[in-house]
Amino acid sequence: MDDLKYMYKKVGIYSLYVLVTLSIILGFINFKFILPYILGLAVGIGNLIISGIVTSNTLVKNKVNLLIHFGFIFKIFTSSIIGIILFTYNKHYLIVYMSGYISHFIPIALYTFSLKDD
Repeated sequence: MDDLKYMYKKVGIYSLYVLVTLSIILGFINFKFILPYILGLAVGIGNLIISGIVTSNTLVKNKVNLLIHFGFIFKIFTSSIIGIILFTYNKHYLIVYMSGYISHFIPIALYTFSLKDD
């Protein structure tokens, strides 16, 4: 569990870098795109945390339980509902939201590359 906390801390730091950098770029394109982007990144990181906790608990207990299935369905449902709501306001918000959601993989990749240095 300590490794998981360490990973969350490092990924959080890298996420802040990505958030600031890409928010500044989006601000130059259209200032209204920043909030859907931040929402997408936050949902992506939230899904990462939920997955980590559920997987960690499942591995410690050494059995697959209902929690892993519920977590999977909850992540998909939440992400989809937010995307649909944003699409009803503006179709471009959905693209920016998805970009934010996908960009949470950048901090994960940066964390993985940083492990080579340790």
